[in-house]
Amino acid sequence: MDTFDLRSTYLHIADGPPVTPVAVGHDFWSDIPAIFDDGRMVGIFGATDDWPTWERHPDGDEVVVLLSGAATFVLEEPGGERHIRVRAGDCVVVPRNVWHRALVHEPYEAVHITRGAGTENRAHEP
Repeated sequence: MDTFDLRSTYLHIADGPPVTPVAVGHDFWSDIPAIFDDGRMVGIFGATDDWPTWERHPDGDEVVVLLSGAATFVLEEPGGERHIRVRAGDCVVVPRNVWHRALVHEPYEAVHITRGAGTENRAHEP
């Protein structure tokens, strides 16, 4: 595979070689722990609406680089929620083990770089 679209094929950058393309299909999200048991997951994820769930990555920080659009990342911290507004070209680092979600101001696409293993989700209660 010479080229591919990071929207439909993520990369698994293992702690050792090689870098492996992984197709994103229907079962992708439920298989994350098995696929990314070491190393990092890199892919482009887009959103048009606020995230309906919170997520956290207990095995490492997540780097998010907005390619287009605008959003506010909400981080649930011991002192309360912290809101970080990002626009195209901005980068935010979500610390390890911090519950977070995104509020979408303009539909966005972003590169997400994270340790996928152990990723957890929970419902957002408005």
